[in-house]
Amino acid sequence: MIGLSFLGTGNYEETTYKFGEKECKTRFMPVAASQFFQLERLFVAQTQEAREKHGNALNEVCPYTSIDIPSGKTNDELWQMFSRIVDKIPENATLVIDITHGFRSQPMIALAIAIYLQTAKNVKVEKIIYGAFEARDQNGVSPVFDLTTFLDIMNWASATELFLKFGDASSLKNQLRNTQRGTYSPDSPFRALHLNKVGDKLDRLTNALSLVRPEEVLKNANLFSEELQKAKPDFENIIAAKPFAILLEKIEKKFSPYSQTKSLFSDDGFNAQAEMIDFYLQTEQYQQAILLGRESIVSKVCKIHNLDES
Repeated sequence: MIGLSFLGTGNYEETTYKFGEKECKTRFMPVAASQFFQLERLFVAQTQEAREKHGNALNEVCPYTSIDIPSGKTNDELWQMFSRIVDKIPENATLVIDITHGFRSQPMIALAIAIYLQTAKNVKVEKIIYGAFEARDQNGVSPVFDLTTFLDIMNWASATELFLKFGDASSLKNQLRNTQRGTYSPDSPFRALHLNKVGDKLDRLTNALSLVRPEEVLKNANLFSEELQKAKPDFENIIAAKPFAILLEKIEKKFSPYSQTKSLFSDDGFNAQAEMIDFYLQTEQYQQAILLGRESIVSKVCKIHNLDES
């Protein structure tokens, strides 16, 4: 596991950083991050001014690899900062990002870097942390906040957008699986039971849609709706799942016409098929829209003339 920290020019004071049950007394949060996560290597992004003021002092207590960055006073410098940091992080790494001593736009740049690295370099962002010196107690203990959930929000939003635009539920399924897996860590106060199943049911539903199997769509939409109800305690008790619960209304609304339909050849069934065609058009699945449109017209004619629908 590797770490990425930032170093500024502030007058850092000694404090006891506390993360869970772990504590570290230091004036540099990168030292605490290195100890908390037993980092194999630590990268520290710093300007020339920060290096001159704190670089040697930090290196004496915590050896690190410097990433020299500009101050970020112009758009070009912001992009240089982004590029230099991204270039240093190796592919397939597991990364902890500490933004405690970041200044100006650096925390925002760090979030953008985290999102980019996940896709471009297959980096697993284990944690994003912030040592809140300003929230220290009377004993000089400063809590370390876990901000990883805010990255999860971005991932949830991206996965939901992919689904709503193109009907692809694979990213949502993976996000649900990863969230459930995260609840089985030793320090988790609650263990999810249904998030994986919600993802599986949603995946089966969208597969049935992609293959233009409307009867399977009705069946799987109903199963998906039932699994969502069972998963409510998971969404209520898991912070990392709350973003999905917020976005859930849009997804439920998409499939409610299917889950409430019993037969394809009833009036509700034909309305459901019309909704499926509309879904195909919205998600640019034009071949599926044409195929189902033709089949539904034939079925409707058969029903009107009391012909065998099969």
